Formats: sequence, C-alpha cells, structure tokens
Amino acid sequence: MDMYDAMALGSLPTQKRSPFEVFNILADDIMNGRLDTDFGFRFIRRVCHSLNGNWVKLSNGEAGKIIYIDESRSRRFPSCRRWTVSSWISTCARTSRLSIC
Repeated sequence: MDMYDAMALGSLPTQKRSPFEVFNILADDIMNGRLDTDFGFRFIRRVCHSLNGNWVKLSNGEAGKIIYIDESRSRRFPSCRRWTVSSWISTCARTSRLSIC
C-alpha cells in the first residue's frame, strides 16, 4: 500500500513514523470510509504479523524485540522484550510506558 510506505518512510527523516502511528491513521481512514474496510484491516493484520521478531528502538533508548502484536488491538503497542547487557528482561511496552521509536 503506497499510503503506508509514504507515511512510514517519509521524504525526510523527521517525517518518518512508526508502524503503529501509521496503523492509527489508517484505522481512522477506514472508520471514516476513506479506505476499503476489508482491504485495510487485512493489510494492517498482515503488516502486524511481519513485524513480529523485529528489533526496535524503545523510547528510553534501549533495544527491544517485538514478541507479540495483538491483531485485535493494533492501535496499542506490542509486547516486547528489552535487551540489557546482563540478559533479556521480559516487558510489555504498553505497561512499562515504553514506546517504539
């Protein structure tokens, strides 16, 4: 979907958005009738699946790995594991007030 690429990549680094910000925008467009409901939600689900296992930068500067994204709550941040020097610490981004940058 060209809209997703344009919003996620942006023409300038400062315009780049996280996939989860883009999901919120797309979901709003779907709910307001600007995008096809079936295609739009199917697209969001498939992108969510493809993000599982990816490394991300968390808002506190630490690295994390996406371990689970609840499809039915794509407007929420996924469950992640933060990487620390000593070991993996299991955490959930939405409960620890971390977000993906």
